[in-house]
Amino acid sequence: MNHPIRRFEGSDEIVKSFTYDALFIPPGEKPPSFDVLDIPELRCFYESFGTKKGDVAFASYDKGVETGMAWAREISSYGYYASGIPVLSIAVRRPCRGRGIGTALLFRLADELIDMGYVALSLSVDSRNPAVHLYERFSARIVGRNGDELTMLIDLLSGSWKEMLFADIICTER
Repeated sequence: MNHPIRRFEGSDEIVKSFTYDALFIPPGEKPPSFDVLDIPELRCFYESFGTKKGDVAFASYDKGVETGMAWAREISSYGYYASGIPVLSIAVRRPCRGRGIGTALLFRLADELIDMGYVALSLSVDSRNPAVHLYERFSARIVGRNGDELTMLIDLLSGSWKEMLFADIICTER
């Protein structure tokens, strides 16, 4: 994976485009219009990003262009679990998927959230989305279900996800 990861300080428009990329479109279904992002339940993921308590994002880059992004903010929308627990969003551009970028982004974001004093991270994911396996590697547990939509919680302080990921990285590099 030759995509360096840096803290993201860019524009709402870039976060908005990654919010669209984070939407799960089941195989065979038509993607929604980009305008879907204007509904309040999705707009809160990107609007005025970086101005609220807990807003933090990391992006991966290739030749100066963002290839993936993981971000968190305290919102009451998809993935909400409890007050004081930020909600995760993560997306990797289609041509760059399957290269470990999502894992690296989530690892870096989780580490930063711990440094910021957070103890958990929540998220929403469609049970048919292959990203469920990524979250399971971070020891995410299901704390809510509404049809195919899962709300999951990652305990940032358990440490078990760090040990497992470290072992995965060591085994993969050999």
